[in-house]
Amino acid sequence: MTGRRRLLVTVHVLGAVSNLGVTGVLFILVGRTFSSDPAVAGAAARLGSLCFDAAALPLALTALLTGIASALASPWRLFRHGWVVKKLGLTLANLVVVAAVVGPWIGVTADSAQARLTTVGGLAGQALLLILSTALSVYKPRRKAVVAGVRQVRMSP
Repeated sequence: MTGRRRLLVTVHVLGAVSNLGVTGVLFILVGRTFSSDPAVAGAAARLGSLCFDAAALPLALTALLTGIASALASPWRLFRHGWVVKKLGLTLANLVVVAAVVGPWIGVTADSAQARLTTVGGLAGQALLLILSTALSVYKPRRKAVVAGVRQVRMSP
């Protein structure tokens, strides 16, 4: 592995793992919006919105972009192996959940039960996607991707 690729992989892993950590922090903050004290609920919603803007969205983008760059610079390539294609799909889905589900609702969780439920559902989905993506990275199923309807042979170890 070249030095440049090691750097890409390192930044990619840090982005994805940090994204999972931020998801946990956002879960806690959304939980605080259930407080009977409106000041606590409002502060938690504002802090959640700040964490989203400063960390969740940039980390999701970092994981996607560095993952693509790392795949293109590696022998795995982007569309050669099924696990890489699946991981790309999971990472894209994570970005969609972050941008389209969590982002629009996180700042108004103190004001609406619907916002809380939507945000919690989005965060749960995001956590699941990140965990599945991590599992794919660790286990790397050895099948090659289907290209033009023909499955290629298994890779040697």
